Amino acid sequence: MNIFSYIHAAVRTLPMKGRRNILKVMTLGVGLAVGLVLASKVCFEKTFDDFYKDADRIYYLNEAIELNGSYKVYPQVAGGVVPKMKEYFPQIEEATRFTYIFETASMVMSESDKRVNVGLTCLGDTSFFKVFDRKCLAGNLIEPLGIESDVVISSKLATKMAAALTSGKKMDEKAAAAAVLGQKFTIAGDTRKYELTVSGVYEEFPLNSSYRLDMIVSMPSIGHFIYDGSENMVGNDRYKGFIKLKKGIDPSEIENGLPGFMDKHMPMDELRAAGYEMKFPIKPFVKFHEEDETQRNMTLVLAFVAFALLLTSMLNYLLIVLSSAAIRAREMALRKCLGSSAKDIFGMMFAEALVRNRSRRRRNPHLRVQVNDRDHPRCQCHCALHRTPARIGIDNNSRAPGIEQPPSRILLQPDSGGCGIQELSRRQAHVEARTPRGGICGSRFSGCGHERDYIAI
Repeated sequence: MNIFSYIHAAVRTLPMKGRRNILKVMTLGVGLAVGLVLASKVCFEKTFDDFYKDADRIYYLNEAIELNGSYKVYPQVAGGVVPKMKEYFPQIEEATRFTYIFETASMVMSESDKRVNVGLTCLGDTSFFKVFDRKCLAGNLIEPLGIESDVVISSKLATKMAAALTSGKKMDEKAAAAAVLGQKFTIAGDTRKYELTVSGVYEEFPLNSSYRLDMIVSMPSIGHFIYDGSENMVGNDRYKGFIKLKKGIDPSEIENGLPGFMDKHMPMDELRAAGYEMKFPIKPFVKFHEEDETQRNMTLVLAFVAFALLLTSMLNYLLIVLSSAAIRAREMALRKCLGSSAKDIFGMMFAEALVRNRSRRRRNPHLRVQVNDRDHPRCQCHCALHRTPARIGIDNNSRAPGIEQPPSRILLQPDSGGCGIQELSRRQAHVEARTPRGGICGSRFSGCGHERDYIAI
């Protein structure tokens, strides 16, 4: 038999009673589904920020301060540190910094006075997209960040703006980006009515990004929103700083050169006299998401729960299968008597495991027994599963019930538990099939009070 025959036979036996198939499906299916969902969540958490081009060469700056024996590390630096590092270290290919100005805001479009909600907004410089590459859908993403009052927006925000301009007309990302390019707007609540212009549209940051920015305002516009500390070397430490190293550069080269950089560009003597010690640790950006202790603990818990669910569901399934081994052993013994080989039985069990979780089946094929000789009763049994004949002898102490004269036919089929044979001629049969290895398969059914033994020879 080929594998398709095994699968076909397995599909036909799925709804059989006594096999606990529904329990097996629920135990294994639900456990695997929930466990795999949690496992995929853990894998997703491990992919944060690795989609950027040359992500392995991007590092973020921390500011470590020691004062009176107290040591603290902050994930931001002063505004002027990053540009000066780019000038000082030839090993740095690109460097950028940005700072948040809005977590949420509302823009008022100048042409229609319609309002559109804006998500996370920051001030960024012209090197931002040289470090964090995104696809440009319209306009330019580099030059506008060096021009006062210019902004670049995400494709998500562009779609919302285009819908407001066209009274809800649906557009794809590129069409929406082209429609909003050059649009002017103000921020709701700004009494000065400072007008900004959309000069570029970038592809939205994906879900596994640590910074899902909706709008980036040019750094020269900083004075209209917050205090301008973009060139400070000390103080106003609110900027996220990033550097992109040249290929083949070890980050330890930058760390070893930082003391000289700080002595040259920062008032280190005054800071030390005041009791301050300052450092700028650099760490890989792809590990930034894992630095959050809460996030790290959550990922560990999810990984443990996913492993426990997968293990428990498989063990439960295995225990259910083993618990039905006694019943299935009778069935397998009968199949052996009917000519099934060990290979056939293994193939059948393997096929059942493949299709049990997703298929419905019909009843088992009938077994047809024909008695050839009344005085020396013998029968030829053909298994519809394997098309293999098996010789079966009948005890001579008494005739089989319902057989008046040969040849006669009795239609038999496996019972509801899958472990014996039921006679459909309204007679009682007690069937025991002994295999060469001593296995027994038997069942008793109500009838006229007669019994009969069918023994394999």
